[in-house]
Amino acid sequence: MKFSKWWVLSFLVVVFLRINLCAALASIQEKSSSQGATQELPSHYQSGKIVAVRATEWQTEYVVQISVQVEGSAYTGEYVTEEKSMAPPSGLAIDQTVSVRLVKTKMFLKLANGEELITQVINITNQTTRHTPVQ
Repeated sequence: MKFSKWWVLSFLVVVFLRINLCAALASIQEKSSSQGATQELPSHYQSGKIVAVRATEWQTEYVVQISVQVEGSAYTGEYVTEEKSMAPPSGLAIDQTVSVRLVKTKMFLKLANGEELITQVINITNQTTRHTPVQ
């Protein structure tokens, strides 16, 4: 039985592509599994108290900073919005208790209407150090 060189070449390309594709998928799955094991993803909220709310208007946007004390640390989160109603959202007031969820450099605040406000943590202050910037 004689095969043309094009048929053999096509067969080899298909076989090697399948092998490389399987290896790539296995590598991706391994990386995502190992990252998932080290990544802290708290799914529960902690109780916090709002200690500061500041909104600064800049051109057509509002930069909003919200500081929340959770246990012994104060986390300052920041977000930018173009909507005046979201600068800051109604219902956020100093000394108000709020549900907080911290994930890496993000702080999620549960609003009264059930939505989450997502902020980027820009500062963490605790009892032993002051004004420690987030890296």
